[in-house]
Amino acid sequence: MKPSLDFSLIRQLAAYIPVTLTRRILEKGLPPVGTPHGLTAATLFADVSGFTAMSEELATDGPRGAEELNRALMLTFTGLVDVVHNMGGAIGHYYGDAMLVYFPDRDGLAAQRALACAQMMQQLMDASLSRIVANRPPGKEAIFELTIKIGVGYGRCQEIIIGQPERILEFVLTGPAVDDVAQAEQHAASGQIIASQTAVTQAGFMPQGDYALFDQPPIPQPPGAPILDWSTFDKTALARLGEAVIPFIPHALVERFAAAGSLAEHRPVTNIFVQVDFAGDDDDSSAIETAEMGQQLQAYYLWVVSVIERFGGENAHLSRVLTGDKGNQLHIIFGAPVAPDAPEQAVRCALALQAEQPDIVAAQRIGLTAGKVFAGPLGSPARQEYATAGAVVNLAARLMQACPDGNVLLDKATADRIGRWLRVEPLPPVKMKGFQEPVTPYRAIGEQAATQLKNYLEQWARPLVGRDREMALLQEGIDAAFAGSGRAAAIQGTTGVGKSHLLAAGMRVWLEKGGRGLLGVCFRHTIETPYAPWRAIWREMFGLTPGMSVSEQVTAVIEQTRTLVPGSDDDTGLWQEALGLPIPQAEALSALTAEARQARFFTLVRRCFRALTEKQPLLIALEDLHWADQVSLKLLDDLSLHLDDMAVFLAFTFQPEESLTLETMQRPSCISITLTDLSAADGRALLSQLLGVTALPETVERHLGLRDREGRDSPVNPLFLAEALQVMLEAGAVQVNGRVRVNEMQLAQMQVPDTIHGLLLARLDRLPPAGRDLLQVASVVGRQFALDPLQVVSGELSRPHILDLLTELSQTEMTRLVTADPEWIYLFRHALTHEVAYETLPFARRQMLHALVADWLEEQYGDNLQPFYAALAYHYGRAANQEKCLRFAIRAGDAARAIFANQEAVELYTLALEQLQALGEEERWDTAVHIYLARAEALRFIGDFDTAAADAERAAQFARNHNAPEQLAQAYNLLAEIKWRQVKLDETQTLTSIVIDELAEQISAEELARAYHWAGWADASSGNWKQALTQLEYARQLCISTANNYRLALIWEAIAYVYFLQKDLEKALQAMQQNAQLSRSVSTPVNVASALNNIALIQLQLGRAEDALHSVNEAINLARDSSRVLLAQLLGNRAEILT
Repeated sequence: MKPSLDFSLIRQLAAYIPVTLTRRILEKGLPPVGTPHGLTAATLFADVSGFTAMSEELATDGPRGAEELNRALMLTFTGLVDVVHNMGGAIGHYYGDAMLVYFPDRDGLAAQRALACAQMMQQLMDASLSRIVANRPPGKEAIFELTIKIGVGYGRCQEIIIGQPERILEFVLTGPAVDDVAQAEQHAASGQIIASQTAVTQAGFMPQGDYALFDQPPIPQPPGAPILDWSTFDKTALARLGEAVIPFIPHALVERFAAAGSLAEHRPVTNIFVQVDFAGDDDDSSAIETAEMGQQLQAYYLWVVSVIERFGGENAHLSRVLTGDKGNQLHIIFGAPVAPDAPEQAVRCALALQAEQPDIVAAQRIGLTAGKVFAGPLGSPARQEYATAGAVVNLAARLMQACPDGNVLLDKATADRIGRWLRVEPLPPVKMKGFQEPVTPYRAIGEQAATQLKNYLEQWARPLVGRDREMALLQEGIDAAFAGSGRAAAIQGTTGVGKSHLLAAGMRVWLEKGGRGLLGVCFRHTIETPYAPWRAIWREMFGLTPGMSVSEQVTAVIEQTRTLVPGSDDDTGLWQEALGLPIPQAEALSALTAEARQARFFTLVRRCFRALTEKQPLLIALEDLHWADQVSLKLLDDLSLHLDDMAVFLAFTFQPEESLTLETMQRPSCISITLTDLSAADGRALLSQLLGVTALPETVERHLGLRDREGRDSPVNPLFLAEALQVMLEAGAVQVNGRVRVNEMQLAQMQVPDTIHGLLLARLDRLPPAGRDLLQVASVVGRQFALDPLQVVSGELSRPHILDLLTELSQTEMTRLVTADPEWIYLFRHALTHEVAYETLPFARRQMLHALVADWLEEQYGDNLQPFYAALAYHYGRAANQEKCLRFAIRAGDAARAIFANQEAVELYTLALEQLQALGEEERWDTAVHIYLARAEALRFIGDFDTAAADAERAAQFARNHNAPEQLAQAYNLLAEIKWRQVKLDETQTLTSIVIDELAEQISAEELARAYHWAGWADASSGNWKQALTQLEYARQLCISTANNYRLALIWEAIAYVYFLQKDLEKALQAMQQNAQLSRSVSTPVNVASALNNIALIQLQLGRAEDALHSVNEAINLARDSSRVLLAQLLGNRAEILT
């Protein structure tokens, strides 16, 4: 924000810096950052007592009390500040309800001015400001007593500006004169002026001691004028000031200046006080006399700001840098002027300050408290600061003073609030100044286990109702899994019936038993993203956060994989596609087929999870599995196949109306739980939780679904009941004010929708326009959405305004904050709420918002877009940006096919084709060939041969028309394979003949080998053994020349088949052994086991039973971890060999 040249606005902004600095900027511009400016000055510290008690009392009056406190503060400080300014002084900083003043000594009279000013302030306090009468409700105490005590000092001090001129700046006043006045003020009692020996001597009086009562008769005001005379500056100077002053003011506050209304309020705020000792600074003085010391403070300040931004964002800022006889102190605020107070994030910030402190820091001591305080502009219109005040603030400062080096101390109330996320330990009680009873400090230690999971579970804190039988089933599985016999639980039910609530209850039991939990959520818009729900699980497992660089994430994955699975060096590269990270690839991986790579990756995942269970039993929860991608389901099936001796509990929820093919559900280790509506009795128990009553009038119960139209008890969907009740509460038909009251007239007039969808739509319509609009915008980002993209797509809304709206939406239970470390991430409380919000968006606006989200993703993650290919294709597709949707859909499809996620690849290539057809296939024929061939390959693997053949035909047509022999050979070879699998051998031979006879000179050796390969299979299947061996030999030689071991293995398999049919068992055995040897390095364990099984059968027929037994045993060992079906067959074959 850049202010206009409006004089009143500039003057309002300038009130947030000392008049000395204002004048300097008006005359010469901003001083150099990080460079101390030394001067001699008299200093004055005035501490007004009584505001803390007033703040605590007026807080009980709500907003009215905050306005009254603000009025009292403004009235008191306006008079005091006017005295200071009129006598040539400047307020350096406010210290809560105290202020540090300095009088630059240009004529040798500054000490006299400071003493005269102190006397006048004391006189003004006694005469006019010692008694405040507040406007309060009848029966409440309205009169508050105030007193003032003042210290006066004198000496050298330094002014220094620290920060970055374009972003954030802070004025600091420090030095011996500041230390001197701080000591003087500590010797003062209410109503006293204590002056240091230096100040008294400089003023021409006889000193009575180092720090003594100054009770001289009123001394004459020395000649002088205010430091700042606004009338002497022109518009150019004012414009310079308007530009320079903004970084000194919290960004959120600047944005609120344009809004009407008071900034003063009582609100929840977390206060952090930090005391810092710099390395090599053995002097107790706060002086910063050299450029080197100035740069040291500058570097420290910028580092602290970066840590605050990481953990707090817009809801946190460094309020002040304070100096004095106790050294350098920082005051950090979370929650004002932007919510939330986020004490858990504030504690994480404080712990990071201790853990990551730079070398320039010798020690830090941190005190932290969270609670309701007064927050607003403190001071007068001529000089003010946005600050917090109250007992909670004072306690944080006292905790800092009591804190040992390197620690973070909290009070009990704050420790209780953060206990779900962070570990703390109580320390012995300490007597603290200003508090009658000893205070028990709590030392912050670090994160609790499963923090992310606990954050997610907060929305299900309410006890489970009416699910005793289902919970007993879940408990049975949990107990078995915890004992080392893995289990799975499939929880199904219609929308709103309580699947997530039951799962959450099971998670809590698991965590209470000491297990670890990992959570993945499936979303409708990520259904085509391979491993979408697993990515969140793996990122949590490896401790990856958005704040980490790509290289840091890669290092973390590699190191932790090697720790979990020793000897897995080659396999660490398998995480590349799953996590979308550029992890180096071992040469051994490059030879693997996509299918083999997937099988090897599944094994790696199992081994990692198994290693985790050896330390702590593991729960893996998957929500809304009906929206999972197919490869995620395949991985779940693979894991559930190996649960027997693992302390793992796999729990997942899904809607039964959605098609879900999952082998896990057919296994004995899986517990099936189906949820239905609550009985009326259980519904009333839920009503008691929500409202505190067990029954309501019959008309109300009918609206809530507890009774049917005839008044009989009726089963009820718990989400419907909760949302219907919320609609009635918001409409005023049901009111709660100590007791429940029903407004019969309002109830008769209102229409309560009879579906969950309708109820959510009604609630959406009742939201304030700004909140409803933001919810709709968020729905475009996704059910789970981060603050950064939301700010980008929401247009003109400021970040503080968005945070306030999100806080309100969370209070209405539309959304909830999932985490703020290091990103602010929110979640629609229910998937249906997300759908309703999205559906209500006009189509044109929806398109525009999808485009903004996609553009933001490209810009934000430009250095590593791979994890976002599918999301970019989705958003650009919804935005009707066909060019970019085409580009990213192809990339996403190729990436999916590379990890054998063939169903997802098909969907993504289909999306790409829709865009290509709209843009014109003929003009981009080469792109069309790529898509049709790639989709055909993926369709082949999922068994849709007819569609695959049609795609291959289409690719061949484009290749023929544009004389592209390589692509034509690819299409014909793929068609030949499909036709062979459909037992259309004549067509296979025709297609391969065209490639061999007409295209051989124009195509790659790889495609020619492929043609000979399928020609050989076609001849073999037709009984043309000699011709088949000839074709396969050509193929073999070509594969050797190109080092294509994958196809070479397949060719040896075909050769073995031909020899076997010819009864030439020795040659068949040799060929099959070649196949098995090559398959070990390029294929899946299942294929290797199958080859070994074939070898065993040939050896048995050759009468080599001992060799056959060895081969089948090796196959069995491979099949145990890869295929139970093949394992059963192998065990049968071994029995036959043994007999």
